[in-house]
Amino acid sequence: MENYNRNPGQIQFRFSFFLRMRIKTSVFMRLNIRYVYFSFFLLLFFVFCSSDEEMIWEARDSISKGNTAEAMRLYETILKKNPTHLEANRTLGMILADSGVALNSAAFYLERAESSLPGDSSLLLYLLEIHLQEKDRDKTKRILEKFSKSKDKEIESYAIFLKDCLLDKKKNQSEFNRFKTTEIPAFLPPARRLFLKCELSLYSVSQSSKQFHFDYRTIQTESYVFLSTERLF
Repeated sequence: MENYNRNPGQIQFRFSFFLRMRIKTSVFMRLNIRYVYFSFFLLLFFVFCSSDEEMIWEARDSISKGNTAEAMRLYETILKKNPTHLEANRTLGMILADSGVALNSAAFYLERAESSLPGDSSLLLYLLEIHLQEKDRDKTKRILEKFSKSKDKEIESYAIFLKDCLLDKKKNQSEFNRFKTTEIPAFLPPARRLFLKCELSLYSVSQSSKQFHFDYRTIQTESYVFLSTERLF
């Protein structure tokens, strides 16, 4: 009877022991599964990042060699996987804008880049050029508003001068002479192109302006490479 009375307690103890072991094993297995999933997705993330970085360097190398078609193909491949990639959007938009074709596509990529890098003067200058070419007053006004939020007031003044010249046909000889002696028109291809258009439309081309001409293709290539190395992502 004494042995019989102890059996229920022993049975209960053994049952609770195995139950606890089963719970611990179940929790451990769940943790292991979560760790495996986490490791797998982390591995995929590093693989994709590594792949994107390799293509970025290949695209930069293609640009430095003058092979913009290959660079565009690489950037488009990157954007298929990562539509918000800053460098791919920015450089692809600049290439299209500099080519003078597919301006709508150029604006699309540049706007996506500007949303990731608000107030960037180089992106805003490209967008300003596109909207001035289209004579779109509303979009030009929005770009000027973004310039006004920038800390670089000289660039803002330059943008207003270009709008007054090319869109409103207002002549401002003092501002023209001032910007002619600054480095702003040579800052980026669109800055130079817009200044030349303004000069040809409202101002006589003087002898001193001829000294301001430079190799556009050199500046264009250097601007891509310089801007591409400013930020990786």
